Amino acid sequence: MRRVWRIDDATLAGLAEETAAALAGLHGRSWTTSTAARAAIIAATTLDKKVVTAVLKTIAVADPAAEPLRAKTGDEYEPDTDLRDQENIPLPAGYLEMSEDAQTKAVREAAEQHLVSEIHPYVPDAWIDHAKTRIGYEIPFTRQFYVYTPPRPVAEIRADIDKLEQQIQTWMQGLTL
Repeated sequence: MRRVWRIDDATLAGLAEETAAALAGLHGRSWTTSTAARAAIIAATTLDKKVVTAVLKTIAVADPAAEPLRAKTGDEYEPDTDLRDQENIPLPAGYLEMSEDAQTKAVREAAEQHLVSEIHPYVPDAWIDHAKTRIGYEIPFTRQFYVYTPPRPVAEIRADIDKLEQQIQTWMQGLTL
């Protein structure tokens, strides 16, 4: 997640008038962490803690140039749920014959390889949360069970169109303007 907390005309527009007026002294300021923004808002205003929490949600703005936010625990980054995506990756060859541990390892390796070769050239900081990886099967019914029906010959279609045109002309003869 890449966010900044910014107080400007756009973010103040989403707040109640009283709250926006209380934050007027901080107009034009921005912070790189919610903790810094919270401290500045509490120091500059007399807003209730619940209101400050609501303000923080309102003034948080996505900024691709910002530093990625770290999770509150550990060294991991905070994921941006708006950017979450899903990919369909073919199962590795011989998947069904493998042991369960080998299946898990093969799927992880295939997913990581796909990430490196197909995703990282476009989104270099993307990663896979393997805890959310799901394995399923796709059965393309149209490919498996489709029976080809050739189109009608052009001459037959043209004959139907001529017949309809004649019918329309017959109806139009009875009309007078």
